[in-house]
Amino acid sequence: MPNRKIHYRTAAGIGFVVGGISAYYRNRNEKSKLKLFVRVVAEAAVAGVLAGFAGILPDILEPATGPYHRKFFHSYVALVGLMGSLAILNQKDLKGYEPFRFVLNSLGLGYLVHLVQDSMTPKGLPVI
Repeated sequence: MPNRKIHYRTAAGIGFVVGGISAYYRNRNEKSKLKLFVRVVAEAAVAGVLAGFAGILPDILEPATGPYHRKFFHSYVALVGLMGSLAILNQKDLKGYEPFRFVLNSLGLGYLVHLVQDSMTPKGLPVI
């Protein structure tokens, strides 16, 4: 079963990569290569930290007190609800709220990474 370190490192690593790709895509028309590089690295680092924190959030909300500690915050309902919420958020035209979207996407990604990791353990995730 993944522990807190594994959840954090995996979520932070994936958040860093996805954040960097996203930052590059949004800033790809930047004329200065140095500015592009700094923006991509900075956004990737922030996304990694946010995703890493969210990667341990389910275990903060429902601490592992035993083998059956997984309840709602470790469930398929939470997983599907979070995925649906992020999909809706990214379909909306939120001009002026891009930083808000960035933060929520980074946190959501980290949380999803945690749930996917836990779903691959022998205990899996409960439905609700």
